[in-house]
Amino acid sequence: MTQGQPLYADPRQLQAWFRNTGPGGGRALYAAGAGIDPDHEVVRLVNFWRSAGDVVTVQARVNGQLHYLVERTRRDKGRAATIGPDLAETVEGRMLAELDRAAQLGAACPSYTDLAEALGLRDKQAAAHRFRKLIGRGLIRVREIGGRRVVTIVETGASTASGGSA
Repeated sequence: MTQGQPLYADPRQLQAWFRNTGPGGGRALYAAGAGIDPDHEVVRLVNFWRSAGDVVTVQARVNGQLHYLVERTRRDKGRAATIGPDLAETVEGRMLAELDRAAQLGAACPSYTDLAEALGLRDKQAAAHRFRKLIGRGLIRVREIGGRRVVTIVETGASTASGGSA
């Protein structure tokens, strides 16, 4: 490695570490070298986990070289869904975050009209279309209870309360 040129962990291996390491379960090296690129896929992924509260980042100097480490936090209950950087900046990712927020709060599933307003979509049909895309991708499951829509976030198992409308 040339001095100053950073090396990055393989993003698939880092994601596997994250999936397989429980809260408080350890550290992983995600980059080494000076001046890491904030737009690099691995750095964006780590920053996303950090913003969700799932990890903290640590820097350490090892043999004169700066190491960037990611460490799982001890947070476990009520964990938010991990919305990867590929999905986070899309309407579907923002919708998933809205649904996850409602589930974490124990609130009813927002209506399509409410989702459209929150996401800046033109109407409730546009929200319904994006909602179906989340179902198609296997990110949420939906069931009707007493005529009300209940959404379960597949990754976390958290569900909205029965009481929202379609």
